[in-house]
Amino acid sequence: MYSFLNWHASMETMKDKVAKMIGRDFDEKDLPDDPAEREQFFLQLYRSEITKRTNTFRGKPMSAYVTVLDPVIDRTKYHLIYLTSHPLGIIEFMTVSEKLDSIQAKVRHAAKLNKKVEDSKTADLFGVDGEQTTAPRQIDIKSLESYWLTLIGNKTLAVNMDVFAHALHQTMSYPSELQAALKNLIDQSKVVNLDADVANRRTKWVDFEKKERLKRL
Repeated sequence: MYSFLNWHASMETMKDKVAKMIGRDFDEKDLPDDPAEREQFFLQLYRSEITKRTNTFRGKPMSAYVTVLDPVIDRTKYHLIYLTSHPLGIIEFMTVSEKLDSIQAKVRHAAKLNKKVEDSKTADLFGVDGEQTTAPRQIDIKSLESYWLTLIGNKTLAVNMDVFAHALHQTMSYPSELQAALKNLIDQSKVVNLDADVANRRTKWVDFEKKERLKRL
């Protein structure tokens, strides 16, 4: 199931309308001062509420989202939120979202260039804009490493589809980012894959389809 969260439209409404949209009340004292952090604050509340209110007999509901930016203005246009009770759905959604992330960046770059040409009536000499103001996606790999260490704990962790999907749901990272954090831990001899020699692997340092086991060292 998909839903849309249009942040900028909601911020123009009163507090009670925002609370109604996200499905719960909130304390204004908890609102971050930074606009980007405030956006994430409401997004997390909304995701938490829709998963809490979803009844299913097929498994625990999970959600993920992808941010769609305005083509020419450096701001969020809306968030596309995906809700499912099937772990494969989350994995596939985040895998596709990761591929579309680079496409979105190229489309926005082209749209900005077209707008610049239209505004100035002068095309760029090389056909590209040397300044791309949109900040690249930022991911805290260290926090993902800490997540893995906490998830594994003092036990042997069998990483199946459900475990990997919940990791994506909780960290909102792309599959490659979650795998990269695990690779760092393996390279640092902090974690070992008990079921495979992953030294020559280039992508999957744990394969959830094979239910490979991880252990902290």
